[in-house]
This record gives sequence, structure tokens and C-alpha cells, in this order.
Amino acid sequence: MNVKNTAATLTGIAIIAATLAGPFSGTAFAQDRQKDKNNMRNLGLAAGAGAIYEAAHGKTVNALALGAGAAYAGKKYEDERKAQNKAAAHRKWVAAHRRHHVTRHH
Repeated sequence: MNVKNTAATLTGIAIIAATLAGPFSGTAFAQDRQKDKNNMRNLGLAAGAGAIYEAAHGKTVNALALGAGAAYAGKKYEDERKAQNKAAAHRKWVAAHRRHHVTRHH
């Protein structure tokens, strides 16, 4: 195994490990959630760049593996972005409902 194959393999393992560790990292707070979202974006970009590099050098298996990792990281990023937007909309609705409830009944 040469250096390029080793680097691609290690990148793939890092992406898989980070993805699998996500649910167990305790993302209960907004800052952790934002950090996880940013990590998924960065992993997706790195894996995509690695896939392009590997494909350009004729390493199709590595390119496919990295491309799959990039696609998965992109999906996780998008899911987290949507979840954040939904949570923000809910917080906004609750705040408006509380204001309405307080002004209406007092």
C-alpha cells in the first residue's frame, strides 16, 4: 500500500469514525450542535476534495469511498441545518405564544 492509498484509507476511516461518534457525543446544547454541523460540513468538503484527487489519479475505488463519505456528511449537515431551523422556529412560536397568553389574560 503506497502513501496515497494509506492517506485515502485513513481519511475514510476518520470520516466514518466521526460520523459514528456523532450520536454519542452528547449534543444537548446549541453550541455542540453547531460544532457538529460544522464538522460534518468540513468532513464533507475534505472527503469531496479527496474523492476528486483520487479520481484524477485513477484510484476509482478510493474516489468512490470518499465520494460516498462526502455525500453522507453532506446529508448529515443538511439534516442538522433543518433541525436547527425547526428548533429556532419552535422557540420563536413559544415566545410569541407566551406574549399573547400573558397580554390576553392579564
